[in-house]
Amino acid sequence: MFHSGMADLYTDDQKRELRRLAGALRGLIESSVALTAPLPALTALADAAETMGAQAAGFAGERPFARYAAPVDGDLNTILPWSVISGPYNPLAAPVAMSAENGRAIGAARFGLAYEGPPGGVHGAVVAGVWDQVLAFAAMVHGMPGHTATLTTHYRAITPLHEALRFEAWVERTEGRRVFARGQCHAGATLVSEAEGLFIQFRGGPPPT
Repeated sequence: MFHSGMADLYTDDQKRELRRLAGALRGLIESSVALTAPLPALTALADAAETMGAQAAGFAGERPFARYAAPVDGDLNTILPWSVISGPYNPLAAPVAMSAENGRAIGAARFGLAYEGPPGGVHGAVVAGVWDQVLAFAAMVHGMPGHTATLTTHYRAITPLHEALRFEAWVERTEGRRVFARGQCHAGATLVSEAEGLFIQFRGGPPPT
């Protein structure tokens, strides 16, 4: 178990290995939804996964470092290191890389079979989840980070699996602490979804870590 003081002592080497572990687990998840292995191989894989799970449980406890942070080396993904959408330390995170361009938030993604909804397409709930974060990042890039009040997603076409996607969001206007953001997602030249959201700026800055 981690003790309360350990979070302050977590080293860069530990962070690097934890991030590598999360990446390996994401790869395992992607492989596991399309396995055609024979029974002995499946048994060995299941045994190894159970053993690894038991080993990890022995160290599980508090998160070892802050839930919110300043970007590391300009990497916006590190602002929310445990995010279920783009957190580099969360093995459940979707394959979304966040960045900022000309005052807009950009989410670059390519989804595999683990995220399938309609045949050959990304599940609509996953698309909406990505929009929630990309629009929120647009508010953050605008200097007004906040929590989601409303989110609307318009599905213009099936969002394809295995193709490069670009989510782009910007702030249309603000009213006091209210931030109105919009965005579009393209797969190549095809518009696959649009979204709009209302975000309420945090009082006194971002949430505590």
